[in-house]
Amino acid sequence: MQPSIELRKIYLSKKSLIIIFIFCLIYISESIEILLFHQGYPFYETFFLNSFSEGHIQFILIYWFLPIYILLIFSDKIIDEHNNGYHNIINAGFKNKYIKSKYIIGFLTGFCLIISLQTIDIIINVLINQFYSIEKQSINFNDDLFNYYRVLHPWATVYIYTINASLYAGMIGMLTVGLSLMPMKKVQVYSIVFIINFSLYLIPFVGANKILQPFGDTSFTEYISSFIIVFLFLSVINCIIYLKYKRQKDYI
Repeated sequence: MQPSIELRKIYLSKKSLIIIFIFCLIYISESIEILLFHQGYPFYETFFLNSFSEGHIQFILIYWFLPIYILLIFSDKIIDEHNNGYHNIINAGFKNKYIKSKYIIGFLTGFCLIISLQTIDIIINVLINQFYSIEKQSINFNDDLFNYYRVLHPWATVYIYTINASLYAGMIGMLTVGLSLMPMKKVQVYSIVFIINFSLYLIPFVGANKILQPFGDTSFTEYISSFIIVFLFLSVINCIIYLKYKRQKDYI
C-alpha cells in the first residue's frame, strides 16, 4: 500500500479533517491571545513552545494529548482495518510494504502538523513583535551559559526546538501506528499511548519538556540527557513493537 493512498484516506475522512482543524485552532489560539492581550512582550516569551499562556492550557492540550490527535487523524483507521478483516487478505509479500506505509504516514502526520503550525506561530510572533529588540531586555538566567546563548540567539533556538518538537511528534505518531497494528481494542491503544506520552513529561530532570520548551531554565546537561533518553526510549519501543508485530504470523 503506497503512502499516497494513506494520505488520500486522511484527506477524504471528515473525522480526520475535523480533528486537524481543532488541533490547528488550539495551536493558533495562543497567538491570537497574544495578539489581543499581550503585544510588546519579548519574542522568546510568546513563542508557543515556551507555553506563555496562563495555566499553559494550549501547550497541555496539544502535547499531553498529542497521540490522541494522531490516532484520531490516522492511526486508529488501522484498528478499523483489523476489525473489518482487512488483514486476512494481505499476503506475506505485501506485509512489509503495508507496515512501512503505515509507519511513514504515522511519522509524517505528527511531524508535518507540528512543523507547519510552528512556522505559522513564528510568523505571527514576528508580526506582533516586529519592533521589539531582545538586546534591550535585562535577562537573568542564573549565569548559565547555555541559557544565555539561547536568548542571545533566539532564532537559532526557535528553529532547533521546532525541529525537536516535530521529531518528537513524528516519533509519537510512529508509536500510535505500532500499537494500532497490535491486536488490541481501541480503548487499550488510546490508554497505553497516552500513558507512555504523559510519562515522558514526568521523568525527573530529563522529561520531554526539557527538549520542547526552548527558554526554560534548563542546563545543557539536562537538555542533552533529555534528548538522548526521550528519543532513545521512543526508538527502542517502536523497534520492539515493530519486530513483535512482524513475528505475529497469526495476525497477518
